[in-house]
Amino acid sequence: MLISGAYSLHAQEKQYNPACIGFYNLENFYDTIDQPNVSDEEFTPNGPKLYGTYIYQDKVHHLATVLSSEAKDISRMD
Repeated sequence: MLISGAYSLHAQEKQYNPACIGFYNLENFYDTIDQPNVSDEEFTPNGPKLYGTYIYQDKVHHLATVLSSEAKDISRMD
């Protein structure tokens, strides 16, 4: 009877699959091309922030690093 009791407790254990939900604010993620209907002049190479290709590529690299590290963290939870 003790064995069957232990078996029934084990059979009722729930299996959970870990999940990761992330949010990243991309509101100020501009490319370097001035769009006529978007207020993005400061994020162009000639704007006050001198937002050129190097800065844009660096931002893309940092975003990719953050997002890929989140994916690695969730895979370790198994």
